[in-house]
Amino acid sequence: MNSRSLILTAAGFAASIIFIATDVAAQTPPPAQTGGWAVVGKGGKLVRNSNAIAAKHLSTGKYEVDFANGVATCAYTATVAGQTGLPAPAHIVVAHAKGVPNGVTVGTFDTVTLLPSDNRFMLNVSC
Repeated sequence: MNSRSLILTAAGFAASIIFIATDVAAQTPPPAQTGGWAVVGKGGKLVRNSNAIAAKHLSTGKYEVDFANGVATCAYTATVAGQTGLPAPAHIVVAHAKGVPNGVTVGTFDTVTLLPSDNRFMLNVSC
């Protein structure tokens, strides 16, 4: 190998390193965290959470939980929370909050009358 081919090989190697470094730097960062979870009290108080920013008691048995990011394309699950050691017999339904891109509407209902009733609940939003 002569000195001229060694210089060309070194130059090609340096160009490869610059290309790789530029390609890594050009990658886009991961999207911001979306979804989260919330434990909400009977009166609509946000008891504890991850990524939830507010909870509101809209009317008897109807709540809205807002998250820091949009949740319109996420999946929602919820369960009624009983008192410590005691299950709470009630029904619960969840849906995206109409007109609120970062909100989830939660409805809780009495198991006997099926009328709206205030209940503590736990909400999970998976994106």
